[in-house]
Amino acid sequence: MLRERSMTLSHRTNQFQTAELAPALARQAYPLIHLANPNVAMPEWLAFVRRWSRLSPDRGGIVALKDRRGYIHAVYTYKIDYSIAIGRLLRVSDVIAGNLPGPALGRFIMDSVNHLADRLNCPSIVLEMPARTDTDALANGLSAPFSILHHLDADAALKHH
Repeated sequence: MLRERSMTLSHRTNQFQTAELAPALARQAYPLIHLANPNVAMPEWLAFVRRWSRLSPDRGGIVALKDRRGYIHAVYTYKIDYSIAIGRLLRVSDVIAGNLPGPALGRFIMDSVNHLADRLNCPSIVLEMPARTDTDALANGLSAPFSILHHLDADAALKHH
């Protein structure tokens, strides 16, 4: 089940909601992960989720985005980080999202990241994405099945306000 260890992760719209991806629900998210990363085996994925789930939600974690029926459409990891140039920031990585028609899922992912940054008092957000990422994905919705959302240099930060 999706569980909330803290109000930090909770974010909801009419279509989607976010919560911590508990290790017990990691198997449900695996088809999404496997489609995006076919070389990731189930044991690796389960160990990855367990590692991220051990963090305090005020320091980092793994988030699942599900629809009203309970289907997981996206996941991402986050952690609080500090940069000499930026200061306190929310670092988001491992963003994997299914391809739904329209921009609703992409917008909700970014809304949930902004909500999380607000809750964790992070004035900046860094999105870490592989170079193969479609950089227009946020503007156009998700463009490829199970694609990564957006690419920014790891050193580039977005002011989320």
